Amino acid sequence: MQLHALSTLLLIAMLPAQAVVVPAAFAGQDATGPLDPFPGTYLDARQQVLIGSSQLTSLQAGTTQVTAVAFRRDGSSTSALAAGRARLVVRVSSGARSPTDASSAFADNHGATSHTVFDGEVAFPASPRLNRRDEPNWSAAYSFTIPFQSPVTYQGGVLCIELEGRALQASRWPVDYHVDPVQGSVTRIGTACGSIVRVTSRTASASTWYLRPGATAIVDVIEEHGAWSMLMLNAQGLNPPLDLSALGAPGCSLHVMPLVSLPTLVTRRPGRGMLHPGIGRVQLPLPNLTNFAGAQIFAQWLNVSGGRLTTSDALVLGLGAVATTDAAVVSSARVDGMAFPPTGRLRIGAMPVVSLRVQ
Repeated sequence: MQLHALSTLLLIAMLPAQAVVVPAAFAGQDATGPLDPFPGTYLDARQQVLIGSSQLTSLQAGTTQVTAVAFRRDGSSTSALAAGRARLVVRVSSGARSPTDASSAFADNHGATSHTVFDGEVAFPASPRLNRRDEPNWSAAYSFTIPFQSPVTYQGGVLCIELEGRALQASRWPVDYHVDPVQGSVTRIGTACGSIVRVTSRTASASTWYLRPGATAIVDVIEEHGAWSMLMLNAQGLNPPLDLSALGAPGCSLHVMPLVSLPTLVTRRPGRGMLHPGIGRVQLPLPNLTNFAGAQIFAQWLNVSGGRLTTSDALVLGLGAVATTDAAVVSSARVDGMAFPPTGRLRIGAMPVVSLRVQ
């Protein structure tokens, strides 16, 4: 019996490794999605990739072993890339939560058993300047591989790959990403008021790539450092807007009567001087419901700083269609030198292009 088991292990080890590129459509061409910084390239961060079972049909549940994962450089920037190093911890599980039902909490997305498959250093290669966008392939000049120290058997369902990375030799090394092409929309109403208008009259912003059912919408405000800001949300806006001059806020108008309010503190970005304003951010989980596609959310910031009341310009956030790509990514904020957070922002229908080495 022991001899039979040993023979089986030797046979598996002798099987030739194969590469399965996901999404398969980008095996030989550059994907066109917006980038998500890879953990450990130039920042400390945590990231989780959920690959749906519909993209893994070539893997046999219970028999296919995943022995490594490779990432390829993005082709949208043709400049040469400097070499870098990172300390990475990689965890893998199968039977994970569906991408369409993904959570912003990392622990919630894993399958029943999560395996630590790598804990060590990874080198990002010096990559030459590109002559064309689709030039990067899976050779050593354009990609890097994370060999699993403990190969993991694919048990079927969704594959979850989680990475914790700390930069040892920082390098802006963009990894190729695919994102569903359908985005949300942002329409501006009015202008900001207060001293911040000396910098900009457009102080509210939102990323259209996260405005879709199931994703985590990101809404930012630019204001004075130390301001207390509240994001006001409603399904409809005020028309005409409410003049706030009577409240000691001349030139300020309220375009949104809050149905939901979410507070945040405005802080200055690391490395910015005293002359730079601060930024506040709210992450808004959006239900992954088909009837949310095409919905509109009215948003505006109300700010208090030094006893003064100000408002941002208002936004009409239009939600895009439900994602069709069977994948999702959860990404933490930058946490240089600090503990990795338990949650991140969720992007449905997105993933880095990966090459899974299997046997």
